[in-house]
Amino acid sequence: NYVKPKAWQVLVTKTGKWTLQDGDFIVKGLVSDEIQTGFTMTALKAKYDDTVMIKSIDTLDSGSFELQHFQIGAS
Repeated sequence: NYVKPKAWQVLVTKTGKWTLQDGDFIVKGLVSDEIQTGFTMTALKAKYDDTVMIKSIDTLDSGSFELQHFQIGAS
């Protein structure tokens, strides 16, 4: 249920939707934590080793469905 960043910003209800934007933070691996009251970005960085900020996103959506993906630059 990916939504492009500009469409994400105007959504009233974001439940069940997600996006990737410059400046977002991602964690390598599967995590169940979400940034919310009581669990801050500082807590996320302290809990997980591989937490990085997105610097660039390329949507590579040509070709078959199986080949479509995102290429994310982060540090």
